[in-house]
Amino acid sequence: MSLKKAGYVLLASGLGVIGSYGAYWQNNNNRKQEELILNQREQIQNLEEEFSLLKNSQISSIKTVKDIFEAVNNSNANLEERLDFLTKLFYGMDSLQSSKIDFLTGRFDVIKKNVEINNSEIAELRQKSGQLDVAIHGMRLSKDLFVDLNKMYEETISPVIRITDGISSGSGVVVYSKPDLNNQYHTFILTVNHVVEDITPNDQTRVQDFLKNGIIRGIYLPNVIAKKPSADLAIIEVVAPLQMKTAKLIPKYKINYLRLYENVCAVGCPLGYPPLPTTGILSSVNTRLEGENYWMITSPTAPGNSGGGVFLSETNELVGITSKVAGFQNPWPNLIAHMGLMVSPESIYQFLDENNLQFIYDETFNLEDYLNKK
Repeated sequence: MSLKKAGYVLLASGLGVIGSYGAYWQNNNNRKQEELILNQREQIQNLEEEFSLLKNSQISSIKTVKDIFEAVNNSNANLEERLDFLTKLFYGMDSLQSSKIDFLTGRFDVIKKNVEINNSEIAELRQKSGQLDVAIHGMRLSKDLFVDLNKMYEETISPVIRITDGISSGSGVVVYSKPDLNNQYHTFILTVNHVVEDITPNDQTRVQDFLKNGIIRGIYLPNVIAKKPSADLAIIEVVAPLQMKTAKLIPKYKINYLRLYENVCAVGCPLGYPPLPTTGILSSVNTRLEGENYWMITSPTAPGNSGGGVFLSETNELVGITSKVAGFQNPWPNLIAHMGLMVSPESIYQFLDENNLQFIYDETFNLEDYLNKK
């Protein structure tokens, strides 16, 4: 594993660990808030019960006093003695009830103070929790961005290969790479006709795929399976013990939903470099050239991009194959890099169907049936 790759892995792992720890700390905060609130409710409930008991005690005491009063009133004691007895009784009970009320009032003040302290702690915890929410959200966005960029590389740059004879070069896009019954991988690569039209079985043309650092991963002998010069399309096959990264061809049903201004990314091997991405938009879906309809993109392209892929930025799906660059001659040829022409997805599907290559995009077809018919 390269140092750079290891750094990416450590970064992703670190963000995941920090995010997990933050979520753990936040859960503890939430649990502490819930415990404080439950403690408040329990103390208030206990106080309410004691006040209820005091109220019932007062009612019972009043009833008792009433009974005593009637008994004293019906006794044989003189009026002064009866009045003196009842006065002492009332003062004694009033002192007792006042003492109980003072005690409960004191307890209420303590609970109220505790509630205020708890509320202050809860407010502080909620503030910290809010700050932590923002931090965790930022970490998750960073992690998602890292994952998305890595995924974008795997799905748009990794499937693009270089086709070269050692002097000139073009590009291609891997659209299928699966093993046969002998565990040999059959890899099918879409490209343009003018890149492979002169390939012969004995020439020096080779297919090269790449690692992330731009180093050549493998060199393979290509076999041209089908060509369609009128649409500037071709497909080649490589048989090897290694599997190659595969592009996702946009489903047929989604083609009609594509619109101008869609963000796209063109990936190819300009001037013989390893695969490079350039970004732009879909600027035309109706550019007629030599009887064929091409789509135009503003992603800058150059010689060597021919045969490379054009991907939908939102989904990383393959929507076209780079074919030509618009230009003019005055008096020398001048290429307009942001006016690239690509083979449309409709033309790609038509080409695959015409050559019985439906297994590339439809799982109801399989490679073995195709190989048996060859």
